[in-house]
Amino acid sequence: MPIVASQGKRHRGWLLRGLGLTMGLVLGAGLIVALQLPISTQKATFSLTTKNWLASTATTPVFSWPKTGSAAVAIPSLGVSVTSPKQPKVPIASLTKLMTAYVTLQALPLNVGQNGPCVYITSADVAEYHHEVLVDESNVPVTTGERLCELQLLEGLIVHSAGNFAILLSNLVGGSVPTFVSLMNSQARTLGLAHTHYADPAGINPLSVSTAGDQAALTTLLMRLPLMPVIARMTSVYLPFAGTVHTYTPLNGTHGVVGVKSGITNEAGGCDDLALQVSQGSSAYVIYAIVLGQHGGNSLVAAGNAAYALALSAEKDVASQVWTTTTIVGTVGWDTTQTPVVVAKNTTIFWWSAASPPSWSYQTVTATSHIKRGQVVARLKVQAKKPFVLALIATQSINRPLWWQGLR
Repeated sequence: MPIVASQGKRHRGWLLRGLGLTMGLVLGAGLIVALQLPISTQKATFSLTTKNWLASTATTPVFSWPKTGSAAVAIPSLGVSVTSPKQPKVPIASLTKLMTAYVTLQALPLNVGQNGPCVYITSADVAEYHHEVLVDESNVPVTTGERLCELQLLEGLIVHSAGNFAILLSNLVGGSVPTFVSLMNSQARTLGLAHTHYADPAGINPLSVSTAGDQAALTTLLMRLPLMPVIARMTSVYLPFAGTVHTYTPLNGTHGVVGVKSGITNEAGGCDDLALQVSQGSSAYVIYAIVLGQHGGNSLVAAGNAAYALALSAEKDVASQVWTTTTIVGTVGWDTTQTPVVVAKNTTIFWWSAASPPSWSYQTVTATSHIKRGQVVARLKVQAKKPFVLALIATQSINRPLWWQGLR
């Protein structure tokens, strides 16, 4: 009996030792597996590096208004439209041709690459050209039988301020000059240009009158048409008979000036409707500066210089925020594993400094287990004159921390 009891104890000891060893192996294996598992299923967190974006203090713009005459500024993309204190109704010389172009393109729309309907020059058209030469009105030489299409007529009208092309367009669209002028005045009323009246399609008649503010409003609408920004920035144009003719618009093609139209008569003085393109990074906006009634000396040059100075003064009151693909705007990841965040593409947002800065918010779109380089982790939404959505991306690939890393 004592021998049997002793053997039973030994068997139970081996069994307990074997069970302990098995449990140790299981626990050890479990620990090894656990060390490879993520610490939790928590989503990665996103944070901004700064929250003072788009911050600015509203300022009172200081415009370089011309000492004489009147003026206006428009920045359509920023919702800016400002006029000088006095806005008399005055002759506008060849700025009249802006409405001639607008009525034409409303009746016969053109896109870039299209020529539109064509006309053949008659002996009466040649006689009109010679008459304009005698009265010293701007014009383009034509010859009987020459074929000119709508596109060429608009280019000659805007670039070289051709008065005889204004007549040709009037006949093409309205059938006669009086009918076309009626269309011009009807369009002015439709557009709300309450201080504008047209007496001819070219502006040689001093009864074609307007204000700088009305001309700014018309320019904004005209330059929305697909073809007009292309024509306005041209400094010369080639025509079948006349050959190459050049712009009269001061500074066009230099210093960021991309149009639009100028004019001069004894009654109107020098007038300039200037478009200045301001670029910053890959973004840009356009300032329109209209100056009327510059008299004395070379009044056309004076009008151009005054319009340019006015546009530059307006530029100083435009605020901006620049994001580049190398600027860190935030971080994303877990407590022990983070990666910087940048914008997916260079972006610049402009706003008028006299107004409140744009509002912004963001929405995260992060994953739970890993983040890849270039992955969109958030979207920054900015509400300016128009809304912007900036994709924010991770600069590195990272995984969620392992369990044992969370113990450190």
